[in-house]
Amino acid sequence: MARRRRGRCGRCGRCGRRGRCGRGALLACAAWTAGWVLAAALLLRAHPGVRSERCTDEKSRRILAALCQEYQGGVLVGDLCEDLCVAGQLRYQRCLYYERGKKVLQATWRGRPIILKSKEEAFSSFQPLSLPEDAAEEGGPDALEAELHLLVAGEVRNALGLELSGGSLGPLWPGRRGGGRRGQLASLWALLQQEEFVLFSLLQDLSRHALPVLGSCGHFYAVEYLAAGSPRHRALFPLEGAAGVPRGGRGQARAVSDMALSFLDMVSHFEDDFAHRLHLCDVKPENFAIRSDFTVVAIDVDMAFFEPKMREILEQNCTGDEDCNFFDCFSKCDLRVNKCGAERVNSNLQVSSSHHVGWGTLFSGAATAFCAVAPRSCGLVTPSMPLRLDVLSGGRDWWRGRWSFLPVACPYGLLANDQQWGSNGWSGLLSQCWVPHLFLMYYFSKLKFY
Repeated sequence: MARRRRGRCGRCGRCGRRGRCGRGALLACAAWTAGWVLAAALLLRAHPGVRSERCTDEKSRRILAALCQEYQGGVLVGDLCEDLCVAGQLRYQRCLYYERGKKVLQATWRGRPIILKSKEEAFSSFQPLSLPEDAAEEGGPDALEAELHLLVAGEVRNALGLELSGGSLGPLWPGRRGGGRRGQLASLWALLQQEEFVLFSLLQDLSRHALPVLGSCGHFYAVEYLAAGSPRHRALFPLEGAAGVPRGGRGQARAVSDMALSFLDMVSHFEDDFAHRLHLCDVKPENFAIRSDFTVVAIDVDMAFFEPKMREILEQNCTGDEDCNFFDCFSKCDLRVNKCGAERVNSNLQVSSSHHVGWGTLFSGAATAFCAVAPRSCGLVTPSMPLRLDVLSGGRDWWRGRWSFLPVACPYGLLANDQQWGSNGWSGLLSQCWVPHLFLMYYFSKLKFY
C-alpha cells in the first residue's frame, strides 16, 4: 500500500494537479494542430495548384453551354463557334484539369483531337474592351483598326515585353470570321489577355517546338492535342505503346536519341533564334510533349517569358538570394541596394538537367539504349560524367576551360583523361559511340553555359 501511495504521489509530483496535466495536453494538442495548419499553408503557397478545383465533365459541359449561349446572343464570336455550337463538328471529350482559374478540356474537331484552353471560366471574367465611342464615326473602320492596334500592341508589351511590329494584327486574331464587329472586338480582347495565347500565336509560324493556335470561340482557343510527359514515369516520354516505335533494339534507341536531340534543339532555338531569349521558368515533364516524328513541343508556356519581361519580373526587392527565385528562373540579390539583379543566373538547360530526373533519363537513355544493342561500340558508359570543356571543344578558347555536368551518357574510357584525345579526338569518339558523340557535338556547337 505504501509503495502504491508513493507511486500516486510521484505522479502528482510530476504533474502537479490533474488540471495542470490536462492543460499541458491541451497546449500540446493546440501546438501540434497549429504546426499542421502552418505546414499546409506553406504547401499551398509553394504549390498553388494544390488549391485547384475539381475537374468534372458536368461543369465542363456547363462552361461550353454558356459559351454557346453567348455566341448565339452575339456577345462573342470565333471561327470554331459554329462547329461547337451549331454543326456539332467540335465535340467535348473530357476534362483534363482546372488550375488557378485556367480550364483545359479535350475535344475532337472534325475527327481530330484538340485541346480547348482558357485562362478564365467565364467570358465576363475578362476586362472589357474600351474604345473611344467616336473612333468609328470620325474615321470609319480604318480609324477603329488603328486604335485597336495600339491597344493590342500595349497588351503584347505588357504580357511579353515585346514591341508588336507592323500595322496588322496578323496571327493574333484567328477568329475574324462571322459575327458582328462588337463581338469580334470583345472576343479578340479576351484572347489577348491570355499570355499563353499571345505567345503561341506569335510563335506558330516561327517555331516547330510550340503549339499552333488552330482557332477560337470567344475566350477559348484550340491547340493541337499531344500526350504530355509525366513525372510518374522514370522516362520523360515513355515509349511503350507509342506509335511507330519498335520494341527494343536499334529502333527504340534511335527514337530516344531523336527525342533527346529535339529537346536540345528546342533549348538552343529558344536561346538563340528570336530577337530576345525565351526563358522557361516552369520546366517539368507535363509541360512538354512529343509529336509522332519525336519532335519535342512546349505545350504549356504560362511561365515562359522573353528577356525584357524576364528582367522586369526578376528585378525585385530582396534581403537574400532566395527572394530572387521565380519558379525555375533564378537571380542574385545585391545586398548593397537590396535588389535582385535583372540578369537570370541559370539557363533553361541547367534547370532541365539539374532537378528534374526525367530529363537526365531521356538524355542518358539514348546512349545506354544504343550501347545495349551494341555493347562493343561503347565500352563502359556512365551518365553525367564531369568533362573538361576546353579539351572536348577541340581547343576553342571561348569555353575557358570551365567544367560542367552534362545530362548525357558518356563513354568513360574516352573521356576520363586528356591523353586519348590527342590521338583520337572527335573521330575516336564518333567511331566508338555515335549517339553520345552527337549529343556532345550539339552541346559544344550550339549551347551556352552560364
